[in-house]
Amino acid sequence: MYTYWQHEKSGEIFAVRTGLDGLAIGVTGPITQAEATAENYGDFDCDPEDAEWANEQPMRLYEPIDEADDDMDAAFPEQAFIPR
Repeated sequence: MYTYWQHEKSGEIFAVRTGLDGLAIGVTGPITQAEATAENYGDFDCDPEDAEWANEQPMRLYEPIDEADDDMDAAFPEQAFIPR
């Protein structure tokens, strides 16, 4: 499975391939927010050598920004900052 993780201290985003246990088995990054899209899942060559490092870092799941959400935020700016 492919996901994006964000380093909690630096804010850097990584493309991560995870095993069935949810641990990283391959990592690419850091990558930009523009690269971290739902359409790009699986397009990264995730290096297994960085997996151990990623599993030891304070990381959180990073959700790509959906362009449809951006359009909705522009149409309804009063709701733009409501947590989802």
